[in-house]
Amino acid sequence: MFVPRSVSRYTRKVAASTETRGAKQQELLQVESTSEEVSKSASDSKQISTQATKPSNDDIKILILLALSDYSKSENGRFVPLSFLLPHLDAGAAIAVSEADVAKALRASAADALDVRMLISYSSASPLGGYEVRRKDIGDLWPSSKLDEAYWDERTVYLENIPMRYQSAAGIAQMVTSLLDAADLRVQHVRFLSHHWDPQGSVPKRKGFALVTLSDPQDVSALLSAYPWDSSAKRTDPAPDERGSEDSYWQAAREAGLRVLPKRWWVALNEEYQAYRARLLADAARDATTHVEAHSARMSVDQNGKDEGQTQSPPASSRLMLSSPFPYECLVLARNVHPDTNKTTLRKLFGHAYTDGDAGIDYVDFIKGTDTCYVRLASSYDAQKLCMYFTAPLAQNDGLDKEGCQPSAGTAPIKLELVQGRPEELYWEKVPEKVRAQAVRRAFELSESRMEVKGGEESALGENLESTGRCGKSAKRPSSPQPSSSLSLSSPFPPGCVVLVHNVHPQTNKSTLRKLFGRAFESKSRSVDGSLGTVGESLSKAGVDYVDFSKGLTSCHVRLASPAHAAVLCAFFHSSQIFQEDGLDDRGMFIGGEMSPDATPASLRVELTQGRAEEIYWEKIPEKVRLEAVRKAVELSRQKDAPSPPAKRARLG
Repeated sequence: MFVPRSVSRYTRKVAASTETRGAKQQELLQVESTSEEVSKSASDSKQISTQATKPSNDDIKILILLALSDYSKSENGRFVPLSFLLPHLDAGAAIAVSEADVAKALRASAADALDVRMLISYSSASPLGGYEVRRKDIGDLWPSSKLDEAYWDERTVYLENIPMRYQSAAGIAQMVTSLLDAADLRVQHVRFLSHHWDPQGSVPKRKGFALVTLSDPQDVSALLSAYPWDSSAKRTDPAPDERGSEDSYWQAAREAGLRVLPKRWWVALNEEYQAYRARLLADAARDATTHVEAHSARMSVDQNGKDEGQTQSPPASSRLMLSSPFPYECLVLARNVHPDTNKTTLRKLFGHAYTDGDAGIDYVDFIKGTDTCYVRLASSYDAQKLCMYFTAPLAQNDGLDKEGCQPSAGTAPIKLELVQGRPEELYWEKVPEKVRAQAVRRAFELSESRMEVKGGEESALGENLESTGRCGKSAKRPSSPQPSSSLSLSSPFPPGCVVLVHNVHPQTNKSTLRKLFGRAFESKSRSVDGSLGTVGESLSKAGVDYVDFSKGLTSCHVRLASPAHAAVLCAFFHSSQIFQEDGLDDRGMFIGGEMSPDATPASLRVELTQGRAEEIYWEKIPEKVRLEAVRKAVELSRQKDAPSPPAKRARLG
């Protein structure tokens, strides 16, 4: 075919011009995208960025169909630029996909539902892009004026317990369509709900619940009967053998416990919940205000430095017992803390009230973004001391301020209130029973310990704080309760049964160390002034209760069955210079002979863990294990064949 030269040149110019405009458009879109990201980052630097993901072709198809649905009230029957739809496809998800990728995916998976066309001629400065899309069923579109709010509310349901892997907009639409056994998409819109703590105007995070608008009221009825809100109601979804294991949507929904509620019922329940929450907050605020004056009078200090409130004995109903439902007067409400702070920072800030750190602070109950928190203290004494410390004005300069500073103009100081009465009961009712019982036990032990302290150190709290000042050397806080030297079943842990061992081989293991420490109880290897007699191999296994060792470390803790076993272990390694030749050495090598002193490794060094270090170690052990260790130590101490602590250092046989 003959083509005139002039026409050929014109065609090449048009092609070149099109390519140039396409390149300019891509460059413009990249610049606009970059500027938009920079602007978004600058406007909200606290928002956590999410990693962009590329959706599948099916996800792109569903997201575009949702964007062009009847609910969206998009341009009926007209083409819509893809550049307008892409930023609004999936709220809360960062989607890394270009217009060309979307057009390619739609032509591959949605050719029967969508028309996609490329703009051939458009202004190079236009931000609309080069692709447009519209639905093919333009003849079935309803006039947007007839689709009012009541129309869509009838077709909207609340979904709860949505499976984790289907919690995106596309995933929910695919799952619901599959559960309805429909070939075409049956979802019109997916709305994620925000939490009352979320900042105003923020994008709701994906959770296990959402409001889903369906295409037909029959779909609503089908979902409500198949996945009823009441778990005891009869379900109409197919049985496992009828549905088949290949249906992953049905299987995931059944395992997650998916349940559905009509929107009108959800609105009623939500209003009831909001009213109940407001009533609780109002009651708590009223009760807290009632107790402020009584608390202030009890904590007031006269000019002579005497704490008037401490002279009154507590009422009989408030005396702490092991059977108490919760520890009385151990809860403090802190106001005006920094909203961007955290539990660790607050713990260190409140720990300045004590001379021995934050041992008196049991737990800081704080939620990010609020300016109040609850502090659970180990005892009522610790709660009173914390309140006394914050009588002087103190504030947080920022969220990471753990030292505190003088409040500046316009900054409210941190205020602490002792929570009592009904607010105290309401708070502890929400705490798990096991945690409450542990708190009662600890507070009871601390109160019993301080009752034995002569001089009434607790009654002199106000005088000590007044005389020394907040930042000076304050009076020494009573130490934590020490376990009684006479072991009994009521002991919190078996005293004198933990040994710290240094210089073990970093590549060893618990089994090897257990055999190595068992040498201390072998009768053939040594005798301890004849006091042990013949112990035998069975005692070597029973003496070492547990070896607390982590690979790569050169030290470990050894829990022994009784204090006598711990004393024997220490005596053996004090008298014997033994080291591990390698990680699997369970017999040990004696230092001496022809070994060069420079080439000799450090011998195993043992020390009995006592005092506060012993308490800290046992606090990390589960209560069930502690009680079992106490029971075992008591039984061994009552047996005649249990080894007793040696009178002097052991000698190698």
